Amino acid sequence: MKYSNCSTVKFGSTIGFEECLSNFNNLIVKDGCLEKMPFFEDDDVVLDMDGVEGKIAKAKNRCNNKSMDSLFIASDINGIESVVFVEFRFNYKSMKNLKAKDLRGKKKYSTENINDLGYTNIHDKYYYVFDPSLKAQARRYFRSLYPSMPNNFKPITILDLKDSFF
Repeated sequence: MKYSNCSTVKFGSTIGFEECLSNFNNLIVKDGCLEKMPFFEDDDVVLDMDGVEGKIAKAKNRCNNKSMDSLFIASDINGIESVVFVEFRFNYKSMKNLKAKDLRGKKKYSTENINDLGYTNIHDKYYYVFDPSLKAQARRYFRSLYPSMPNNFKPITILDLKDSFF
């Protein structure tokens, strides 16, 4: 599957959250990425799910729920598109503050929001991006939490994400 800029922008507009589209480089810097910028192409955008959740919560007159940090649209070789959710964990120094319940909540509420907006084709994996120095530790931690941590929660680095989708 490969990232689709056009489909991501169209998706944000179609669901009424065009103002939540964000330059990918700006978003990852804000979340603590220390890679040399620009890491992604200057026109690569993602939907800032924290912004989407904030607007939905305000419209429903409720507190914000946990949400994944971003989503983008990727398409396979047959042109079938899927929503890909990504959570950034660049600032983590160890796994001791990482709770499976929190990660499941982020997936749950983000998925519900997108489903409620009429989009049900969601990629089967949820990506959690860590600093490269923590990748092996994050993988061990995620495995150790099974079955409370689903197998489709994938700890990766930002380079892994780029290599897989961009």
